[in-house]
Amino acid sequence: MLYRYLSKSIAGMAVIMLASAALAGGSVPWRSWTDEVFAQARSENRLVLVDLSAEWCAYCKKMDATTWKDPKVLAAIEEHYVPVKVVDEEDPEL
Repeated sequence: MLYRYLSKSIAGMAVIMLASAALAGGSVPWRSWTDEVFAQARSENRLVLVDLSAEWCAYCKKMDATTWKDPKVLAAIEEHYVPVKVVDEEDPEL
């Protein structure tokens, strides 16, 4: 039981460290839509931020170039959200 708890805790800390490193580099550490993302959000009492995007979408590209690189936005995402990006061409079933 303790082993399971420790392994989950270590995995969670690794995800947080990777997310922090990505945010420090000025980009959102987008994740894919999976059950694990929602389980993580639930266990950390955070919301899931879903970015629905398309390759042809000019406004999506503008968000990628501006909003998702803003230090204040990145700090808020790191503190309150688990970020998920869904691109229509990559995930047509969603």
